[in-house]
Amino acid sequence: MQTKTRLNFIEVLIIVIGLPLAIIAATMSYNNWQAHTAHGSVLGIPSISAQQIDTVLCKAQSPACHTGQQLYNEGWRDEIDAGFALAVFHEGSNYGKLPCNASAACISYHKSWADSYRAWFDEIKGPDFVGSGLTTSRAIITKLNPPNAPQYAQTVTTDMATWENQKVQLS
Repeated sequence: MQTKTRLNFIEVLIIVIGLPLAIIAATMSYNNWQAHTAHGSVLGIPSISAQQIDTVLCKAQSPACHTGQQLYNEGWRDEIDAGFALAVFHEGSNYGKLPCNASAACISYHKSWADSYRAWFDEIKGPDFVGSGLTTSRAIITKLNPPNAPQYAQTVTTDMATWENQKVQLS
């Protein structure tokens, strides 16, 4: 004698609702992973330590010397590489030694360097950049459209590669 098994209401709900949600979650997770691991991605944990940031800033005689931990912490909080921020800081204003227009292409001084870093990370994380899917240094720099775009992009890329290889070098 054969018995038929019927699915109860909860089991049907799990199949009808749970399976599509699981597929959506897996897709979103995969897309997030791709954004974090794409070549040139600025997303993820910092590629440079707070101590390296301080070394770079202090060797450059930056007015932001000894603020490496603050820059690092902001990057960590927003999951944006502090190495990218430091490279933008280098090219945009020579680590705060040159005046610059307030824009994402330059970390300009506000009330404090901590406030300046926060404002810059907020802008990069916002809807014009990372929030709209721009997650690589190349895509962000293209959107920034700085006046010296080729040199700007080359300096940022070179700085990031240098620091990622644990070689702190000033140009």
